[in-house]
This record gives sequence, structure tokens and C-alpha cells, in this order.
Amino acid sequence: MTKRKCNELKQQFKKVEREEDYFAEARGHMEEALEQLGSAATYYTLYFRSEDAAQEEMRERMMRQRARGAYELFKKAASELASQG
Repeated sequence: MTKRKCNELKQQFKKVEREEDYFAEARGHMEEALEQLGSAATYYTLYFRSEDAAQEEMRERMMRQRARGAYELFKKAASELASQG
């Protein structure tokens, strides 16, 4: 469900008009963050389908890394937008 919502949001985000690429760098960070957030959602789902403790641990670690990466990219994009706006 979350992966689907991320994909829908990415599609809507691509439809937004680009005003002379004024926010090009922030846009790139946001697109990458959405991609990582979708990946984290996939690992979240896979976490509950783990067959053993090692697999569960690896999937949880990957989920947390991707979610943290998405958070950092969203934060970076917000900072860029605030400084340009």
C-alpha cells in the first residue's frame, strides 16, 4: 500500500510544471527520496515474511537505512526550498 502511494505521489510530482528549473536540485532530492521511501516500504513488507532471524534482521536494517536516507533527502530538499524561497 505504501509503495503504491509513493508511486502515485511520484507520478503526480512529475506532472507539476517546472518553472525554469528553479528548484531543480530540490526536485531531484525529492524524487530520490520518494524512491527510497518506496524501497523502505517494500522492505517493511518483506520483514514480516522473513523465514529466519538473520533474514529478519537484514530486512529491518535495510528498511531503516532506506527510510533514514529518504528522511535526509526530504530534509535537504526542504532546506534548499527554504533558502531559495
